[in-house]
Amino acid sequence: MDAEAGMNWCLARMSVAAALGMTVALPMACEPSGRDVSGGAAADDWIVLDPTIVIGDIEGDPNYLLGDVRSIALDDVGRIYVGDILGPPLRIYSNTGMFLKEMARGQGPGEVDFFPADLRFGPEGRLYVRDASRVTVFGPSEPDGVADSLMGTWPAPYRNVWTDRSHVGDDGTYYYPDQEFAFVPNDRIQTAEPPRFFFHVFRGGEETGDTVVVPFMLGMRGQRPAMYSLGGGTAAMVEGLSRVPFAPAPSWEMTADGTVLSADGTRPHLAETNQGGDTLRIIPLVRDSVRPVPPDERQDSLRALEARIDSIPVPLSEVRNLSVDVVDRNLPDVLPTVVAVHVGVDGRIWIERWPLDGDSGSRVYDVHDRSGGYLTTVVLRAPMVSQPPPYFGRRAVAGVVTDPRTGVHRVAVFQVEEW
Repeated sequence: MDAEAGMNWCLARMSVAAALGMTVALPMACEPSGRDVSGGAAADDWIVLDPTIVIGDIEGDPNYLLGDVRSIALDDVGRIYVGDILGPPLRIYSNTGMFLKEMARGQGPGEVDFFPADLRFGPEGRLYVRDASRVTVFGPSEPDGVADSLMGTWPAPYRNVWTDRSHVGDDGTYYYPDQEFAFVPNDRIQTAEPPRFFFHVFRGGEETGDTVVVPFMLGMRGQRPAMYSLGGGTAAMVEGLSRVPFAPAPSWEMTADGTVLSADGTRPHLAETNQGGDTLRIIPLVRDSVRPVPPDERQDSLRALEARIDSIPVPLSEVRNLSVDVVDRNLPDVLPTVVAVHVGVDGRIWIERWPLDGDSGSRVYDVHDRSGGYLTTVVLRAPMVSQPPPYFGRRAVAGVVTDPRTGVHRVAVFQVEEW
């Protein structure tokens, strides 16, 4: 069959499998689509991939029933490690998607609590598991083996249950993500002190006292969650009201060298900064023509925003950290140039773009090498969620997809060739 027919066949199989709640291994299709790029479609030299593995059932074998996946990691052999807050904290699958074992259930030594917020591989095949109260390190007991042997654990002095990506340097240094920001009245949000994001530095399980700061970028104030008071010192957070749809959002990632790569979402470049926030270099990105927000998507998003506002049981004046653009229903006219910045365990830089026109179920990445040189553009044909972020391994990428009818989580894995 030709490339287009092959892709359609793969997608059809994936759709049927999802509808039946099956865990299946799917063939990879990486032939370019050959579509014209003028409308934001895939170019001839882009790599288009379908999932080779989809893990997750609606019913049946409990080893494949995923609840609320908060973290994913891939080892160098391609085994898949899944952190779930509604099932066993950590499950391991083979590089073909077969269940191998569960581990770290409970509260004893070498265990992980109910909230495995982040999984990350470091040197020597060691897996770093961050939960709500500590970091636990597992390693393989034999070369290329499963990372299931306890290597060490240390308490985390800063409770962070969000899916912010931790990082492990080439020398084993562990970078623990943290943030601090004050809640301010809406009439002061544009002039208030911006949120501060940074990483605590750990070596050998001991905090060094050093931090790596994320440089300030326009749009960071929109990182504050919108919320309203419930009385008694409690509050309810409101998703989607601290930034309007299509608004550019700052994004950043640590590198294995302990520097930060960041993009503000509006300019076609990355900035690399050192521990103190000083700029080391600017990395130019692939520059596309400015893409306007599609009119239909704009109207749909505006209606969804109105519905979200109408659902709030208090006046907008009582919602803290509310975006002024939300109040004015002021949506941008053009799409962000950068959606998110990711750094793989091999140091390659994955720059997420806005999805292709009419193909919101795919994710598009410009891939750069460690020096910043452009390698290729990859289209991953599955609607992966942004939280938890995808995991970019040496030979594969894994992300979470959500069934639109049931909300069931699945893990999609894409095999990626080395360039």
